[in-house]
Amino acid sequence: MMACVWADMKSTILPRWVTRVPRTVGAAPTSTSTGLGADEWRTFCTVHLVVTLCHAWGTTDKDSRESRILSNYLDLVTAAKLSLMCITMPDRIVKCCESFLSYLHGMLELFPGTTIQSNQHTCMHIPDILEHMGPGPGWSAWASERSIGELQ
Repeated sequence: MMACVWADMKSTILPRWVTRVPRTVGAAPTSTSTGLGADEWRTFCTVHLVVTLCHAWGTTDKDSRESRILSNYLDLVTAAKLSLMCITMPDRIVKCCESFLSYLHGMLELFPGTTIQSNQHTCMHIPDILEHMGPGPGWSAWASERSIGELQ
């Protein structure tokens, strides 16, 4: 699958303001490789993986495991995108919460034996934070990224 991701990355034209991702992301680490930053992860997960997975699994039978995993993943991407919008509206907050819940329920169904981790639990608080503190880009700063790093 990574070969497909890399091929799609080569043919995807990104706007100038979108953070670029190393072309060999996901390959075996080398002594000079470093981990991805937050913007690189966002681009990889919300652009490159979406392109490849929709292309690979988007036409499969909707009851197939691949289609169900794709739908589950897109719930997560939807929630992440809504969390990071520059304008917060009540309907977006509701959709964000619904998408996170759908993702978590789907994950538990698709991967029996899996448990919800602390960072996944924390994501369920994002809609409340959006409601009380406004758009994510206004408050998601170094302190939040540091907390995420500590959780990892």
